[in-house]
Amino acid sequence: MALSKITITEINGASRFLTSDDSKSGMLFYVSDTSALAETSFQVYSLQEAETAGVTVDDFPVAHYHIDEFYRMSDSAQLQVKFVSYTGGTHDFAEVKELVADADGDMSQIGVYTQANFSTGMVTALQAVMSDLKEEDDIPLVSLLQANFSGVTLSSLSDLSSSNAPQVAVLLGQDGGGTGAALYNSIGKSIGILGAALGSLSVSSVHESIAWKGQYDVSGAELNTLAFANGTPYKSVSKSQLATLNDKKYIFLLKDFGLNGSYFNSSFVATQESSDYYSLERGRVINKSRKLLRTSLLPQLNSPLYLEESGSLRLETIGKFTSLAEQGLQGMLRAGELSNYSVYIDPAQDVLASDTLVIDVKLQPVGVSRYINITLGFAVSLA
Repeated sequence: MALSKITITEINGASRFLTSDDSKSGMLFYVSDTSALAETSFQVYSLQEAETAGVTVDDFPVAHYHIDEFYRMSDSAQLQVKFVSYTGGTHDFAEVKELVADADGDMSQIGVYTQANFSTGMVTALQAVMSDLKEEDDIPLVSLLQANFSGVTLSSLSDLSSSNAPQVAVLLGQDGGGTGAALYNSIGKSIGILGAALGSLSVSSVHESIAWKGQYDVSGAELNTLAFANGTPYKSVSKSQLATLNDKKYIFLLKDFGLNGSYFNSSFVATQESSDYYSLERGRVINKSRKLLRTSLLPQLNSPLYLEESGSLRLETIGKFTSLAEQGLQGMLRAGELSNYSVYIDPAQDVLASDTLVIDVKLQPVGVSRYINITLGFAVSLA
């Protein structure tokens, strides 16, 4: 008889779990109605779990690719995966609400993949769903849209800065020499960078731009050689063309002299740069603060509001609600996700007439060094 022992078998899988709500993500794939996984939804923490659920490289090469890329960037974050039948026609993205409901609303960002040809109408439709989730269900999210750009020239792409879609970012990058390129050549439809982009969002802090070059290099076996989602090689696109695509608020990948790797050009969403919510990180910061404020204050809904003889709110009432509002914001401040914040409750507000307590919360965001200007020259004296 063999000696007693403990046997441990190592398996491939996640090395760590990202448990923060900020990392929880969803990925929606539109597939043919004959697909074995059509109308299914499941939660995974690794590519291996997705494969066990049926997302094999042979049967679902594109979905497998993006889930693989997601976990290449974000280790083992919670990912809700949903497959939806699509037989053509205009997307209204109503299935996004189903994806969010499948995870009980417990996610912070989603990615949508479709092989339908891109149009600005898609951006408008997806933003409408994002707005409904935020306003009607109090589930604020940001979204990444990967549609088909094959057969479209880069110069003909619409300017997204007028789309007024602060919760939608449109992806235009693609691999140019690895698995993504091979899939594009085989399928003839855009493959894109949905997995890498969503994974980068998942692993980043909410105030961080995924275009931070010192932090988010997405190159590896994949995304080392770059292209665009219409198959155009990155090296064939001029600097002025890249600047134009950037100004039109598309997200793609680029190279920089003096720095090895592949990096996102920006973290813009499809809205004007003058908007307070012009980037993914601005949206994620406001979304997180909104969730934290709601969680802290929801137990106080319909609670008593005590008044002084003058009719103004008592100091202890103001103090209680101010303290509750500050709870989550203090955590964001300590984590470097905010520069500062303020909470103010006007004691003179007439809560008897309105049954409404107004709390004024202001957030001072963290800046992003999108541009760095240096003056350089010789001097006779440095004194």
